[in-house]
Parts: sequence; C-alpha cells; structure tokens
Amino acid sequence: MLSSIKNMVSRNVIPNRWRTSDETSVLNCKANFGNWKTKLESVLKLNHVDYVLTEPKPPEPTTVTPQTGVARHQKWLVDDSLARGLILETLDATVYVSYLHHPTAASLMKALTDYFTQPSMFRRLVKFRRYMEHKFGEGKSVNEHVKEMGSLAAELENEGVQVPEELKVLMLINSLPDRWRETIDGLMVNMDKDGPGEMGLDKVTKRLIDLGLKKHREENPDLYATIKVSREEDLFEQIGKDIFFGLVDHKKIRSFCILKETPFDQFKEEVAKEFGIPVQYQRYWKSDEGKISENRPWRRLTLMEERASVEELTGDISEVDLFLELELGPDGHPIAPPDRTTDVILLFFKLYDPEAEKLRYVGRLFVNLTDKPTEILPKLNKLSGYSLDQEIVLYVELEFKPEVICPLIDMDLTFRDIELVSVLSYMQLLEGDIVCFQKPTAVDNGGRFPNPDFPSFLKSVRQ
Repeated sequence: MLSSIKNMVSRNVIPNRWRTSDETSVLNCKANFGNWKTKLESVLKLNHVDYVLTEPKPPEPTTVTPQTGVARHQKWLVDDSLARGLILETLDATVYVSYLHHPTAASLMKALTDYFTQPSMFRRLVKFRRYMEHKFGEGKSVNEHVKEMGSLAAELENEGVQVPEELKVLMLINSLPDRWRETIDGLMVNMDKDGPGEMGLDKVTKRLIDLGLKKHREENPDLYATIKVSREEDLFEQIGKDIFFGLVDHKKIRSFCILKETPFDQFKEEVAKEFGIPVQYQRYWKSDEGKISENRPWRRLTLMEERASVEELTGDISEVDLFLELELGPDGHPIAPPDRTTDVILLFFKLYDPEAEKLRYVGRLFVNLTDKPTEILPKLNKLSGYSLDQEIVLYVELEFKPEVICPLIDMDLTFRDIELVSVLSYMQLLEGDIVCFQKPTAVDNGGRFPNPDFPSFLKSVRQ
C-alpha cells in the first residue's frame, strides 16, 4: 500500500522542488524543521488530507453502521494513508527508517514534532560541528558565505545554544581560506586599533564583503563595472567650492563596483540601501558621448535600460556616471518622479553673486519649451532667496576651455527658440543644460566689482 502511494506521490503530488537536496525541503537531522513543516502543511492542504492530523479516526463500522458512516471511515483511511505517504516521501533515508512504523499520519507527525522541537544533544552536536567546520567554498561570493554562516548560527540557536556575537565574528573570520590570511591579519589589526565599536558583527561583515568584492574584482576586472552616482546633495556641496563649470566632480562622489551581469533593478536596490531612497522613487540620467561636457546629465535612462543588465548599460566601457533624480513632497519624503511630455526638459541652475564673487547651486527645474524664461523667474527668485519680482539675467554654460562661452539668454524668446552661439555652431537649449543667473545691476557697476558677471567670473577661476 505504502509503496503504491509513494509511487503515486512521486508522479503526481509532490512538487519537483521537494525532490532536491535542499535541506529545507527534505527533512533530515540537519534540516530546519519549521520550514519543512510549513511546506508540508501546504501540500497536505492542497490534497485535502490535512484534516486527518486533527480529526480522530472514525469508529470501525459494524453491521448496523449506516452507509454514510462506512463511507466516512473508508475515506479517512484512504486520506490518512495518503497523508502518511506524503510525509514519509519528504523524509531523508536516515529519518525515514526510524519513523516508518508509525501507523497514522497524526502519530507520525507528532513523533517528528516531538523529536525536532525538543532539545536534542545529538542535533546540537551535529549543528555545532557543521558551524565549526564550514569554510568559504570556491566559486562563492563573500556575501553568500556570510549568509551561510549566519544561517548555521541561527540553526544552532534554534536548538537552544546561544552563540555570542563575538564568537560569531571569530567563527566568520576563521572560516575564510588561507589565501585570505594576510588580509585577515590586516583586518584584525585595524579592528583592534579602531576600538571595540568596530568589532561588531555588522561592521566586520561589511568589511569582509567589501574586501571580498575588492579581491574578486582584482582577479576578474573584466567582470565588473563602476557606476558613479551623483545626487543633488553633491551639487550643493561641490559647486562654488570644487566645481565652477559643470555640475560635479565624479571623483568625489559615491561609486558602486557592480558585476556587469547584475540586473540594473538589483543595482537600484544597492542604491536604496546606501542612500535610503526606495527603488520606486529613483530615476537616473546619464551623459552621452560626444556632448560638450560629460559631467552633467544629458538624458534620462529609458525603461529598457533600467530593465536590462548593468553590462547593457555600460557597453564596452567599465565606468559610467549617473545622476539620481529624487523628488520630495511637501513633507520632505520621496515621491514618484513627475511624468513629462516631449516639450519638457530638465535644467540645472546656479546663482552668481558678483559682490561676494560667490557661486552656488540652487536647484533644478523642469521647463516647458513653449514657455519664456520670464515665466520661471518667480521660481528662480524663490530658490535664491530673492523677492519674487527681482529682475535677473540668465546665462547658459557652453564652453570653459579653451575659452569661456556663456551666452546671455534672450528673455523674450521661448526656450525652444533660444539660439546659443558656440565655437562651431548654433544650438538650442538641451536636456541637462546648466543656467546661471544673477542680478543685472551688478553688470554696469562702474568698476566696483572685478568680475561683474558670470562669464567674467568663470574666466577668473579658469586661470
């Protein structure tokens, strides 16, 4: 009977994932009983036989038992045999032999539960040995190994053995291969020097993951790409201090070393962990080759690019610079980026103060190409702290070397009709362009200010 049930189960009932070497799918002395039981209960319920674990066996029928009672008794027997077979099918051979004699599914499940949920010196010893002897295997990442060590420690604690954090740190370090010995020695010295606060499991784990990534990248440089991510915080920090033309020095922003095969969505999750910005609120911009300046964003990533791998984004190059657009609501929390039409472009704005000879970044705006610059003046004045009716003049950054070219914007034209004269050609305002504005009264100042306008200021800092 059991053999036929096991054959039937193997063919039709047990999902393929149960017939694997996954220790949470096949119950053995090393397995996680809780995970196994949860999966088993789902299978029993799916086959409508889970009731036999809680409902007692109906009385044996007699000559006076109604037909409905006989049918109920027979159904329970068939369902109990099936449930028992389902349970036995998921037991490792070492466990199967010990529990085969239990006559019903309920008694079988009770015996397994009693054994696996009560303290057992044998299981403790088995799991302690596994924890002690586990080593960093070839072909695995440090991140995977750290998770494995954490799981082994958790299994041991589930058996009632407390593993102090300091022991977890020592076990993790000791599990690394001999080729890490020099690196480990240096790590331990730095930890001692930095003090007890640097010896916690989280900090040691992060250091090891970073070291593992560095080692793997050194050994396999062609497999990795570097993605540098600038944010508005970087623009506020750098413009006027380290940067005068353009937006950001990419050598001074956060960079991510990523396997090229990594999906871009997974990269966004890494950014979310680093900056605390949920994935759904992130929108990225990159520069296109051949543009005037590559330290400013020129176009937004397409949906196809964001759904592809990092390698498809970077192509043949090993490094790419991105700008992370983040929109904040009135309460200061992230919100979804706004939808845009083809008539809307993103512009970045700087403010120049001729009296103080200071330049600073004030923000970015989406502008409609059909609008005139005069229509955004109140917004710019608000960003700068001026009165909303303050008159200002606007310049566009085009060239810095070999000469400064920052033409004045004609306020009477729409953004689409504005023509900018460069060294080689005429051009229009483009996505990601940088506009600098200032009060016009300083331009005609009778020589009071050495650099009365933004172009003359750029010439002075270029030297």
